[in-house]
Amino acid sequence: MPEIRRRDKRLPQINFGINLLRPGRIALALILAASLAACSTEAERELARMNRATTVALGEMAACSARAEASDAFRQLKARLPPVDGSLPSAALLADRSRPTAPEAALLAELHGGYIAPCRKLTVERLAAISPAFAAVAAKSFAEADAAYEKLARREESWGDYAAGSVARRQAFALAFAEAGERINRGLVQSHVDELQRSLP
Repeated sequence: MPEIRRRDKRLPQINFGINLLRPGRIALALILAASLAACSTEAERELARMNRATTVALGEMAACSARAEASDAFRQLKARLPPVDGSLPSAALLADRSRPTAPEAALLAELHGGYIAPCRKLTVERLAAISPAFAAVAAKSFAEADAAYEKLARREESWGDYAAGSVARRQAFALAFAEAGERINRGLVQSHVDELQRSLP
């Protein structure tokens, strides 16, 4: 049977919603072993389809992230927001008890409406093309992130509290995403074994 395995433990980065999936920073838990010469079972064909969908998703999500990070709103807010590369917020940011000013709140609204929301919509759609289970995890995480972002944009939460919350949300997302991948992986392995057994004389 094919070796269906984790490539690595790197996952999509979700903070305030821009840098979601970068090329080289995601392994959607599933790859065909390099030794496979052909897809002989439905499970192998499904895995190959998921890999193709992942390649498409990575390119489109990276392009969306790049547009967001190049925006004027993001450049002006970058120092006040959690890092978009998945690294932890600085101690200074976490300790920042100030809240957005009125101009900063306007920039937050511009960033969300023009870039974050479209990138999140794209991400859910592309993950759904890979597996609805991945899309469901992302949609739930995005809903929670949007609620926190709205509080920040309404000037009801400090920059530091928002940054701290982003760390907890990212950790919860990574765990849920990995668990979804493992469930899919187990299902494909079992399907592969069952199909091979049915083909035995």
